[in-house]
Amino acid sequence: MEELKRLEENTCTKRKEDVSWKAPSSLVIKINFDSAFDGRRFRLVSGVAVRDERGAVFFTHTSFHKGVLSLLKL
Repeated sequence: MEELKRLEENTCTKRKEDVSWKAPSSLVIKINFDSAFDGRRFRLVSGVAVRDERGAVFFTHTSFHKGVLSLLKL
């Protein structure tokens, strides 16, 4: 029971590794996707970016969702 309580209190995580964009091979596009979930406010945000080997952006999109009770129910 104590473990569950600690899990509820420690919901924020942050990457400690250095993550940077790497270009794909020539004539290839790269699609990157990321999302974040706020379980206290029941919100989810997700985004996508499409780029070529030079880093030129072809498409981006961000979606905000309210009332998301669980990521398992998506």
